[in-house]
Amino acid sequence: MSEKQEIIKTGRKMLKPDWRNFEVGQCDGNKGVKPLPLQKPFPIKSKIIKLIKFGETSCGNEPLPKVIASRKSTRNYSDEYLSLEELSYLLWTTQGLREEADEEGWGYYQKVVPSAGGIHPFETYLYIDRVDGIAKGLYRYLPKEQGIIKVSAAEDSAVKLNKAMLKQLFGAAVVFLWSATPYKMEWGYMEVAHKMIAIEAGHICQNLQLSAESINCGSCAISAYYQDEIDNLLGLDGEDEFVIYIATVGKYNIENN
Repeated sequence: MSEKQEIIKTGRKMLKPDWRNFEVGQCDGNKGVKPLPLQKPFPIKSKIIKLIKFGETSCGNEPLPKVIASRKSTRNYSDEYLSLEELSYLLWTTQGLREEADEEGWGYYQKVVPSAGGIHPFETYLYIDRVDGIAKGLYRYLPKEQGIIKVSAAEDSAVKLNKAMLKQLFGAAVVFLWSATPYKMEWGYMEVAHKMIAIEAGHICQNLQLSAESINCGSCAISAYYQDEIDNLLGLDGEDEFVIYIATVGKYNIENN
C-alpha cells in the first residue's frame, strides 16, 4: 500500500469511529480532570474592542427560506465596509455564548451552534480589512466578553494570508478562520472525538453563510490552504491548536454577481 493510500485509509477510519470500543470511563472528563476553558487565555493588558450584543442588533431580518434559497459561494466582493453591528451579528450567530455552566464537574457551554457534550472545541480568528471603526489586522473573538482583541497589525498580513489561502482572499472585507483544540473534545470522547470536530466545523460555517446572506453579504467556505503557513500567521503551534476551516465574507459586488 502506497503512502497516499495509507493516508486515505486513515482519513476514512477517522470518519467512522467504532463506538463499541469507546469507554466513557477512560475519558479524562470522567476521571476528575477539569476541562480546558471556554476560550483560551489572552494577555491581561489586551485592549478588548467591544462588540454589539445580539439583543441590541437590528440586522439580519430576512426570512429564513429566502436566505437559504439565495445563499451561494461568492468569490467577488465590493469595496463596501461592513458595520460594527454587522460584524457583531456574524460573530454571535456563529460562536455566540448563551450559557456557561458546570454540572457535577462536567464543564459545558451553550452556544448558538450544537456541540457534543456542549464542549465547543473552536476559537474564531479574523482578518479584518473593511469594518467601520476597526483597523486592518488579525483579531480573535472572545465570546464571553462579546469582543475582539488584536493578534497582529503587521502590514503584510493580507499578503501572507492570501498566499497561505492559495490566493483565495478574493478581496473579502473579513476572513473568518476557525481553529480547533482537539484535546477539548478528546477530554470527553477520546478516539471518537475527531469526527465530531470535523462535523461541528461545518455547523459553524453554515451559520456564517446564512447569517451573511441575511445582511446582503456573500461568503465562500474554504478548506484548501497551506496548514503550516496559516497556523504560523496566527501564532498557533499546529498540534494542540490549528486552523480547521476558513470563510471569506464581504458585500456583494452587484456588477459581478
